Amino acid sequence: MVATGQSPQPIPADVASRRDFLLACATWQDGLLQSYRSLNLTVSSILIAVGVGSVVAAIDQASDSYSLGFSLFVLLLSGFSLVLSERFQEVILSRGRDVDYWHREIIRLEGNLDERYRAFTRFKVVQKNQRSKSPEVPNSDESGDLTEDQITFVVGSGLGHTRRFVDRSLVMGIRLLWILISVGALANFVVRVS
Repeated sequence: MVATGQSPQPIPADVASRRDFLLACATWQDGLLQSYRSLNLTVSSILIAVGVGSVVAAIDQASDSYSLGFSLFVLLLSGFSLVLSERFQEVILSRGRDVDYWHREIIRLEGNLDERYRAFTRFKVVQKNQRSKSPEVPNSDESGDLTEDQITFVVGSGLGHTRRFVDRSLVMGIRLLWILISVGALANFVVRVS
């Protein structure tokens, strides 16, 4: 902490270089995370469109053999899509942990800097304060003296509210949609066979 009237010590070049490196690593990993999320949603959307179209085609077919073929295709596509969704979720959750790692490293480094140079740490503390009512959240004035537990808490061990929605709830919604598509295909199959 700098006494009133004194200017803060400049950041040593090696520390500034390390901070820039850590920020670049966090940005890189976050970019990959966003790319994987986008790819997952794009692939899922395409497969869902094919699945819904195939269910409609199966129901609309006059020929039982074509209808059964479309229904079987939808069931296989559903299984493939559910497995693919699980694999994507594993990659996305892993990449999210990588982003968290770099965020913790930045906060640790900033803990040794003058308060004026702790912008990332202050942001994470303010962000956590806005989203959490827990007394464990330090206030932004304490942002330089965080314990390891506080750093983990501020960065968010596990999923924060946005990641929880995107990485879990949205994926669960897509899986539920596939279950409904499968039920439609299976119902058509049962009706055609009986």
